[in-house]
Formats: sequence, structure tokens, C-alpha cells
Amino acid sequence: MKAIIIGGGTGGHVFPAKAIAERLIKDSHEIYWIGKKESLEERVAKDLKINFYALNTYGFRGKNIFLKVLSIWTMLLSFSSSLVLLKKLGPNFVFSFGGYTSLPIGLASKVLNIPLFIHEQNSVMGSANKILNLFSNLTFLGFPLADQKEKYVLSGNPLRKEMIKTTSREETKESLVILGGSQGSLQLNDLVIKSLKNLKGLKDWDIYHQCGKLDFEEVESFYLRSGLNYTVKDFFPNIEDYYNKASIIISRSGALTVSEILHFEKPSIFLPLPWAIDNHQFHNAMHLSSIGLSEVIEAKNENSDILTQKLQELIFSKEKRDKMSDKAKLYEKRDSVSIIISSLYESLNK
Repeated sequence: MKAIIIGGGTGGHVFPAKAIAERLIKDSHEIYWIGKKESLEERVAKDLKINFYALNTYGFRGKNIFLKVLSIWTMLLSFSSSLVLLKKLGPNFVFSFGGYTSLPIGLASKVLNIPLFIHEQNSVMGSANKILNLFSNLTFLGFPLADQKEKYVLSGNPLRKEMIKTTSREETKESLVILGGSQGSLQLNDLVIKSLKNLKGLKDWDIYHQCGKLDFEEVESFYLRSGLNYTVKDFFPNIEDYYNKASIIISRSGALTVSEILHFEKPSIFLPLPWAIDNHQFHNAMHLSSIGLSEVIEAKNENSDILTQKLQELIFSKEKRDKMSDKAKLYEKRDSVSIIISSLYESLNK
């Protein structure tokens, strides 16, 4: 069969798409990936030796009136190009993983009566997927949504094949892992550093802080004066190594990060991105909080005392950390890739 993968912009869309593309390739299907030029998805497609086609589209939210008009115009042009491209490629189905690039291709697949499948990574459905959900054959969910429909399949988020647990909690030296994002987060880094200044009990811990490029010098300067055992990097390329090391994780709460922390069963403190669209990071974080694996703190500088208190409790109580991990073990883990692929094949064979 021929399949088209659409979705990109961020790793949250791209890496689940990559996991499904790898499985479809293994099953000997012909794959095409459509996304933005010079993007993460283009690099991933090239790594997988998948034919890549670029579309120029722009998001609608938070833009001035001129850019909104421009985005509508480019969307119309992209829709026209999508019709031509789909007719040329003749796919058996289209699979969208969200992001605004997915909208024109998804709509074109509906016009041409090509089966459409979508995957929503977050606890709140994104704008493009909200529209495409009206036409999809099946909608796969990373987390449960408030409204449940017959065509919804709770698959979980497909994780990269590198996400393998290699250590038990007994084998791991006590370590604090701080994930400030690949681009960095001045707000998160400032909040964490303010909290660390007042913390006790970290002298025998290892601290691993991913802080992004923009804040690197300032963050490293703090640790140089702190007397703590630390590693500061702008980016952790092999993030699974740090998940395995972690006794506690402090992080934003993007869909993949939340799913990966659940997979590794690590006690966590989430500081959701306050301006995330539809506040989806907060809802992602609350999913793990409801399980008992995480604490959720509003990311404001005035909340550094709350962060200090929550972190102090976890540092001094291995029993509490173990109880949080044990609650994650009780949560039903899903083989997301297998669930998605089997449901997709079943739907196509009807």
C-alpha cells in the first residue's frame, strides 16, 4: 500500500509520526511524508529515506490581521497543491499527526475520498485535528479526552524505539534531572535556580540540567558557585539516558515528555508552559497527577517556594518517590504502535 504521513513543526508531532512510519516501512508499504521545507520532519524523512514533499502553510493563532490573511491565502494555495499531489501519488490512506501543515492535505483527502486517520498527542485536541476529526475514519488519542466517540481509539503516544528502561531504581544513583527544553526556557530555568538556592540535601545528588542555548552561560554560572555535582548542557541528545538516571524530574509537560516520564515511571514535578495553546500542557500534566506520578506547579516566579517545598519532600523521602513510581506501574501501559497499526489495517480492510 501507499501511505502519506503528514504532521510536523515540533517533535511532539514528528516523533510519533516517525514511529508509525518506521513500522509501515517494516511492513513493506510505500511511504511519503508531507511537511514544511527545511524542517524537523524533512530531516527525519530523509533519515528514514522517505520521499518528502514540502507545503508552505502558516498557523492562524496569535497573528496580526495581515498575517491571518496571508495564512488563509497560503492555505488555499496549499489545498489546491494538495489535491494535485494526492492525485499524483494515489495513496491508499493519509495519516495526520497534527500541526497546521496537516490541514490542507487532510481536507484534500476528504474531497478525494481517501481514508484519513489522525493521531492527537495532547489531552486537548489541536486546531488542525479538531477540523480533521470531523472527517477521519479513526482518531487515535495519546490521552483520554473528555468527550468519547466510537471512532476514538485510546492508543497512547508512540515513543521512539530508543526509549528503553535499562536501570532499576536500586541501581540508580540519586539524580535530579531538569528539562528546560531544547530551545531553553528562561522562566523555567530562573524558577528552578531560585528554588535550588534554598534547597537542602542535594550535596550527594547528581544534577543534570538541560537549559537550552540562550540561558547556558547564566545557568552554568550558578552551578559553578553552588558546590553541587552538576552537568549542564544546552541539549540532551540521548534523553533516554537521563530518564534512566533520574530519581526526580522537573520539566515542562509537552505530550511526549509526559508519555516518556510515564513510560520510565519517574516521579516528576511539572511546570506547564503558561502560554501553551488551549493550556494543553496543564491538562497533560494533570493526567499524570491524577495517577499519582507527578506534582503540578504553576510556572510563576512567586511559586519558587512551592517548588522548593515539593522538591524538598521528594529529596528527603525515597519512600514517597518509590510510592509514586509504584502508582505508575499500576497504570495500563499500551503498545501504541501495535494498537495503531492493527486498528488502521482493520479499518482499511472493512
